[in-house]
Amino acid sequence: MIELSCKKAYQKELAETKAKLARVRKLYLKVREENETINRKNGDLIVCLAIVKIKMEGLACEVAAERQNNEKNFLDFYLEEDPAGNEDVAPFATNNNVAPSDTANQGADRVDGNNIS
Repeated sequence: MIELSCKKAYQKELAETKAKLARVRKLYLKVREENETINRKNGDLIVCLAIVKIKMEGLACEVAAERQNNEKNFLDFYLEEDPAGNEDVAPFATNNNVAPSDTANQGADRVDGNNIS
């Protein structure tokens, strides 16, 4: 009789252990599936990040080239433009009625009519 009750207790404990194992296995498979999904999404994001980095580098090169081109065009515009040859530019007004001043050639160091230098 004792053996029979021990056998039943072992069978009950074995059944409980198997049920726990089944629950743990089910949880393990669920976690493993979620991890695989996360890893797959991370891989996709890494690929997207690499593509974005490449595009960003390409755009940076385009912006630098555009800036350089704009600067060159800006400088070329001002270097190539000849105001004397442009008919749309009004000529400078000349005033021939201006008499030279007596003090026009005096330096800043002039003291009492005598030049120091």
